[in-house]
Amino acid sequence: MAWLRKKADIWYCCWRDGGRGSPVREQRVGPKKSDALKVKATIEHGRVTARFGIMLPKSITFAAFAEEWLQSRLVERQTLRRDRGIVRKHLVPAFRSSLLYTITPQQVAVCIAGVANVRSINTARRVYAVLHKMLEDAKAWRYVSENAAATMPAPGGKKTLRGVPFRTVDELCAAIAAVPAAWRAHVFVLMLTGLRWGEFVAVQWKDLNLDASKMAVCRSIPVGNHEPKAPKSGAQRVVDLLPPVQRLFMDLPQRGSLVFPGAHGGRLNHGYFYRHVWRPSITKAKLELRIHDLRHAYTSLLLAFGDPVLYVSRQIGHSSAKLTLDTYGHLVEEGHALDRETTLRKLEEALHGAVRVLSEPGVREEANAETLDRSGAGDRTRTDDLRITSALLYH
Repeated sequence: MAWLRKKADIWYCCWRDGGRGSPVREQRVGPKKSDALKVKATIEHGRVTARFGIMLPKSITFAAFAEEWLQSRLVERQTLRRDRGIVRKHLVPAFRSSLLYTITPQQVAVCIAGVANVRSINTARRVYAVLHKMLEDAKAWRYVSENAAATMPAPGGKKTLRGVPFRTVDELCAAIAAVPAAWRAHVFVLMLTGLRWGEFVAVQWKDLNLDASKMAVCRSIPVGNHEPKAPKSGAQRVVDLLPPVQRLFMDLPQRGSLVFPGAHGGRLNHGYFYRHVWRPSITKAKLELRIHDLRHAYTSLLLAFGDPVLYVSRQIGHSSAKLTLDTYGHLVEEGHALDRETTLRKLEEALHGAVRVLSEPGVREEANAETLDRSGAGDRTRTDDLRITSALLYH
């Protein structure tokens, strides 16, 4: 077998033609380890072929094949991003310099078991699916003769779902109040409609029927995409607007086709909203809340209001009521109950600034002044537009 050696920032590939007593031969490669790994694979491939007189599949390391595979992957951008993360975080560390055709079912089993033990069975399933697809494509491209992952079954066991915690009304009010006034409408709508982020930024004024308190969810612009597509479930749905949300939409100015557009009328950038609005605000309020948790909060509120599971499932766009029960059934069993009118009144008060929740009470007046100044209200006490229109705040 060959090995690598580094001398003065230069990689060399070394090997012996005979046994341990034979002289060491080396080939100068260059400063990049990736190039040295390719040379090492080529040398080993040639030595095995010459020694045993057999024709092996094409020589390539797993890391090199992974890059080639990702570049040729024809999938949605979001799927490609997920697959790239799985490859780089789980698969490349496990098989980095191994020749692709030398990977065995035992190595695959050890890799998947390690992921299941360190992460979860759900993550192990995703890693297995990506690895299986990679090796299947490698077989079609004649890099391997057999798919090593095909000889072992997919990780078994019952699929585990993350427990969705029940968010109290005080926590939700704190989340709304912690966000600068110009952005509270965004958080309020996400919290009381159950929209996914991609659905939220794609809502158009023509989708709203405020007289009937209805909103049609017809499209989605997932993170990283620029063009709208069908919602995640693949089916359009109609969401019943709660009274505070209906009143909010009536008060919002209409500027362009999107209800919550970017500065130039395009989609609102998720990365900017998270880094510069959501994360600083939630951190300052000492809350542990993701943007997607606002969708969970909406579902939890409907269940606490006593709405039927089937109705809730249709509101949030689940493919079946079973999925809703699997995800939120424990909240029903815990028996959470809330008064609809009281809860919505408190949340609406937080939206309009009647509730102020800051990590340090002593800086309350100063923080409020900063919020008004940054919202672009000038010498007024409140900005006319709940969406900041400065190009600096949207990408």
